[in-house]
Amino acid sequence: MVRATASAAALLLLAAGTALVAVRRAGGEGHAVGLSVGVGLLAVVALGGIVRPTLPAVWLVPVHLAVGIALSVVAGARAARMSEPVRRGLVLASAAVQGLAVLWALPLLAVVLLGPAGWVSRVWSGTPGGAREAVTAGSPWLPQSQTAPLVLAAVAAVLACAVRAAAWRARALTGVLVLGWSALMVVPAALDLPYPAALMVEGLVTAGLLATAARSRTARSVTAALPASVLALVTSVSLAFLSLPARSVTLGVLTALTAFFAVGSLRRRLAVLTAPAALVHGTALACAVGAAAGWAPQHTALLVLVVPAAAALLAPTAPAAPRPPAGTPHRSTRRWAGRPAPLARTP
Repeated sequence: MVRATASAAALLLLAAGTALVAVRRAGGEGHAVGLSVGVGLLAVVALGGIVRPTLPAVWLVPVHLAVGIALSVVAGARAARMSEPVRRGLVLASAAVQGLAVLWALPLLAVVLLGPAGWVSRVWSGTPGGAREAVTAGSPWLPQSQTAPLVLAAVAAVLACAVRAAAWRARALTGVLVLGWSALMVVPAALDLPYPAALMVEGLVTAGLLATAARSRTARSVTAALPASVLALVTSVSLAFLSLPARSVTLGVLTALTAFFAVGSLRRRLAVLTAPAALVHGTALACAVGAAAGWAPQHTALLVLVVPAAAALLAPTAPAAPRPPAGTPHRSTRRWAGRPAPLARTP
């Protein structure tokens, strides 16, 4: 098996060398870039396949990812000695490998986010034995996905370090935020941590994202705060479903989420997302309290009405929009500035 793998790797490296010779003889820049991409992909498959017989299957994707990242490092370190088409092709090959690695890790993220919804049909049926049982809710587990957090974190680190251009920096940081969030979300299930640890991780992620969004002050940072707010909202929904197996956990989590988003609503620029989320979580908390107390539906409905009533009472205390300085003309006045006033209609 090892000998066959080494022979296959040697053939792939030979093909990569042949393609590299063709790159130097290629006349057009487009052909050179395409051939360089092929050289990079062949090198990744060859070098990653060498260690395949000696490593568990769960490490195959991280090994190929490491080779792909090394390819971009080589392209950056040897940029002065490489032609621009070759360097660009190697960078594109590295980006393709990293993209495929992220796609490989996405199914686990989907399980972590959507799997807890299965507890809706088994509310308060008992505390799960671990994070994997909690996120799958009886569904089959994805095998060989324990290294998904490592893959997502590695790609996030490369994206944060590689993209330095000012035109792409903001988008790169958004990608780093999403990839880092994905890595944190899948850690408890990948490592099969205890159920309370999974709840703690998602609760801290929600609070951290809301705090990140609330710290934005400039116009650019306000735009950057939108992804953090959306990710906090998605995490809170997953956490709410994850808390359904146990009654006390459900009440505690819904209380915390209601408080998180209510505090976030004090920031006017976040209120468009956090205020409705606070109302939804507060309504769910009221329903959970009524169900835990064994109240009749009509009595629970009265408790639910307390949530919008409290929101209506607290809404006037929210910070108001800044008023224009004295002497500033009204918007309608500025509209007709420098123009003849419209003629009044005669009856």
